[in-house]
Amino acid sequence: MKKRKYNTRRISLKISYSVQEIAELFGIHKNAALNWIKAGLKIIDQKKPYLINGSDLIEFLNIRQKKRKHKCKLDEFYCFKCRLPRKPLSGSIQITPRNIHRLKITAKCSVCLTNIFKDGSAKKQDEIELTYGFAMQPQEHIVGCNDTSINSDILENDKYEQIQFQK
Repeated sequence: MKKRKYNTRRISLKISYSVQEIAELFGIHKNAALNWIKAGLKIIDQKKPYLINGSDLIEFLNIRQKKRKHKCKLDEFYCFKCRLPRKPLSGSIQITPRNIHRLKITAKCSVCLTNIFKDGSAKKQDEIELTYGFAMQPQEHIVGCNDTSINSDILENDKYEQIQFQK
């Protein structure tokens, strides 16, 4: 079953729509709009062609789309494979800073072991660390790093090595 989000701002409140007009408005098959009627979309009367008030269509779609939303608690992640909020697998959680305002929290789903992700506020870092039971590892910038790379061209005395190419 394909789930979609429909832009209800395209619907005028005071206009009545036929099934064919709804199908053209959202780019769906007219049978999909007829299935909405079977699912509870109010029609003006039982005569064909069916007419639907714009306000009823907006209300129906908003309720339908709101049912699919899942509010996650602080200690839950939304798993796209399970399609439900899930607790992370213990020991799989990593917290890294995205920038000075946001944190990236990654873990594995405790049910299906899929990678799950969540963003967090840097202002709530203490609360996030308490929730997951460990502190975030401090990140070093490469500029402030004492260890230089093996591939570095900087010598111990901070002079650049001259590379001679053979012809």
